[in-house]
Amino acid sequence: NITNPIFLYELSQLNEDYLWQDLANMLDVEEIPHDIHEGSHKNRVPGKNRIDICDAYYDDFRSMIMLNAYNMSKWLCDFFVPLAKEESRKDVVIANPDEFCNLVKDYANDPCERLVRLDNGTYIRKEFQ
Repeated sequence: NITNPIFLYELSQLNEDYLWQDLANMLDVEEIPHDIHEGSHKNRVPGKNRIDICDAYYDDFRSMIMLNAYNMSKWLCDFFVPLAKEESRKDVVIANPDEFCNLVKDYANDPCERLVRLDNGTYIRKEFQ
């Protein structure tokens, strides 16, 4: 049985000093330089092979993946974040777990603001509500 520590963060936290300090603490190093961030898409040609997920054409697709986004945000905040808050769990680290939870709770909301979640868990376009 092999166990590995987990360090979890939300992408928007990469610009926060507390994230890098928590990661350094977990790795038992003094500090991690982090002033320059280069994404993995630095050589991407603008407009080539790109879609606009907020285009109305993708509403039905987005309604299907929003269920997964909702379930993930609930599971992370209800089950995983509490593990990171346990003093005895040094193997699960979430930089600023309350802020992390606030950020991932927003995953339950359509980023394009056209879909709403019904009580039965499905997402539909607002105009059909």
